[in-house]
Amino acid sequence: MKLYFAPLDGLNGRIYREAHAHHFGGADLYFTPFYAPTTEGLTKKILTDLTCDGLPLESTVPQLLCRNPEHFMLAVAQLANIGYTHVNLNLGCPSGTVTAKYKGSGFLVIPDELDRFFDTVFSALQRDFGGMELSVKTRVGYSSEEEAPRLLAIYNRYPIGELTVHPRLRADIYRGKPRMKVFDLFARESRAPVCYNGDIFSVADLRKFTEAYPAISRVMIGRGAIANPALFLECRGTPVPDKKARLRAMHDEILEENYRRMGEGRNLVCRMADIWNYQIYQFFDTPLAARELHRAKTVAEYRAAANKIFREAPLRENAAFVQTLM
Repeated sequence: MKLYFAPLDGLNGRIYREAHAHHFGGADLYFTPFYAPTTEGLTKKILTDLTCDGLPLESTVPQLLCRNPEHFMLAVAQLANIGYTHVNLNLGCPSGTVTAKYKGSGFLVIPDELDRFFDTVFSALQRDFGGMELSVKTRVGYSSEEEAPRLLAIYNRYPIGELTVHPRLRADIYRGKPRMKVFDLFARESRAPVCYNGDIFSVADLRKFTEAYPAISRVMIGRGAIANPALFLECRGTPVPDKKARLRAMHDEILEENYRRMGEGRNLVCRMADIWNYQIYQFFDTPLAARELHRAKTVAEYRAAANKIFREAPLRENAAFVQTLM
């Protein structure tokens, strides 16, 4: 089983990925939160960030959010120059600011243009970048399950290296249950190897999925791994001794590196609090400390609230993110 860390915008950027790999690991690949190429490709800041990533290049997959094939190929050329050999196209982001531009899952609304995009991009890849793999992360439609067969027919026309399927519509956002009957179509008829993504929050969730789909050997985990950074190891049956201490060490590394880059201010507090929206499920009896954490206005107030959680709140056994509470 290949296990991938999903891209989660605002949560698992470079600092988070490095800290996770350092203190837990277990993921075969880390997919970056999306980058949006422009007329000049990717910015110098993004390229510097990707060049300085502390993980091996073969462990990191840059994800691109784009509907312009020329802009996309400029970014591919830049990434190839750094040494990357695998890029991922985001066709899943449900954010309104993204879909309004027909990007992310909004691209699914215009399948003819999506088809032309792939035709141009794969022609350029085969001509100029034969060693570059393009994978795709997609939802199964924008507003209706009836869109799925058309989308799959487009994907099947091209040499996509891997098709990660999140079986929700854009209209679902992250609500409700994954639409597994639609996933069956992709699992059965996709020419590209299929990777499953959606609501894997525990070892039991992964076991249930693999029992239902024994032929699928690739799973991408996002929110469940933010909530429980040890999840990849636990899914592999690897013991995780001193889990609370490792959570604390990972937290401190993320906090200190972000503090070094961002300094004092509410932005740092909010970034750390976003992680706690998921990770809080690891701990017993934390409502007061959690409220203090989210009310913090300064880094000092945040540190005091986080210290209280690590010092006083015991870990839950087999804790997992709870979808209905978000």
